[in-house]
Amino acid sequence: MKNLFRYLLGAAVCISASCGNKSNNTTATTSDSAIVPQAPAAAVSGKHCFLRVSGGENRDTASVQVSISNNEVSGTYSEAIYGKDSRKGTLKGTLKDSVITASWYFMQEGMNDTLPAVFKLGNGLLTQKTYSYDAKTGRQFVADTNRFTVGYIEVPCK
Repeated sequence: MKNLFRYLLGAAVCISASCGNKSNNTTATTSDSAIVPQAPAAAVSGKHCFLRVSGGENRDTASVQVSISNNEVSGTYSEAIYGKDSRKGTLKGTLKDSVITASWYFMQEGMNDTLPAVFKLGNGLLTQKTYSYDAKTGRQFVADTNRFTVGYIEVPCK
């Protein structure tokens, strides 16, 4: 796992460095600030892979791999937060106007669970709507008013 993390971190750094100082009118960050692609690119059918590295000492990673065909989306999504249990599972959903609306079927702490997941494709970035928490049910959910603020960079698929 340690070598995989180093590889993913190295790949993210190399990709970021190879981008140079291009003027593409896109803001990308993994902080809590909003990430807003200025001119969303048309979503392309095929396989797309994305990575996010964040947290203290860049120890938290998340990856999304999606296959898009006829506006149907399937793939995998995993989150590995340093010192916590990871969530790994599959995505199944649809694409409309560069927005992926999916269900995320994952396992955490030996239990199967499902959460909604909403992403936006654009300019080599994938942004995700944040989750809200319902104290009454103890569950996370995606409110319509939540913004696309969690950013991922596109990386080569393996």
